[in-house]
Amino acid sequence: MSFLRYLMLLSLVVWIGGLIFFAFVLAPTAFQVLPNTHLAGNMVGRALSKLHWIVDHLQRRISRQFPAL
Repeated sequence: MSFLRYLMLLSLVVWIGGLIFFAFVLAPTAFQVLPNTHLAGNMVGRALSKLHWIVDHLQRRISRQFPAL
């Protein structure tokens, strides 16, 4: 069971770390470099949706393989 808890904690850390990275690195850089805010907002939004999809997919696979958690 501790390995499963490790995987769940790892996915949570990756998710939160990714959110922090996007908030403090990607978003400000995109809004400075790209020519308009609409384009930067679209890019950051797509990147965040991909991050949420990856973490959601990992957590669903873990919970499907080990329903006792």
